[in-house]
Amino acid sequence: LVRPCDSIMQLWVVVGGGDKGGILVREGLETSSPQLPERLATIAVVRELELQGGRLHFEKVHGDGPATGWVSLSISGKDLVAKAEEMWQVVGGREKGGIVVREGVDTASTLCAERLSTDAWIRQVEVQGERVSFERVSGVGPVGSMTLKGGKDLIVSFQKTEIGKAVMLPSSDATSTYPQGLPHGTVGEPI
Repeated sequence: LVRPCDSIMQLWVVVGGGDKGGILVREGLETSSPQLPERLATIAVVRELELQGGRLHFEKVHGDGPATGWVSLSISGKDLVAKAEEMWQVVGGREKGGIVVREGVDTASTLCAERLSTDAWIRQVEVQGERVSFERVSGVGPVGSMTLKGGKDLIVSFQKTEIGKAVMLPSSDATSTYPQGLPHGTVGEPI
């Protein structure tokens, strides 16, 4: 299936390659096409130009890496890019070294030993009411499958981050991409 860019701008965030300085970018659709010398950095934001099979033709809108190219959506079952609306940034807990998270949905579930660091990026796995199960993409803290409870601004959706505000089209309706059941913009409270 080939999906050329239309009036709706789909943004993607690089979630892979954190341990390698980013993900590989190729000149063309085929994985045998020449590799570009520069990698696309983790947390770089790209605009979808074309999606063909498991390959994304992109134009970079924020971050480090090539201005354009082709990347794989995943490799060996691990996602390399994620849709921007699945991404959240930790903004709370700066004075405490990050925010507290729990292992389960229940507010009485076990506390994680580590805090999730302020400015860390997470990708939502599942949303249950005002709780978000996540996997950590950057920063320090629990790697994933933990949840946060709704309340004061501890995490914000991609659209509410400084990066998101800078790259979103002024005419786009950012509220249409929020997970159903979440208050627009925030999730999290000290637990």
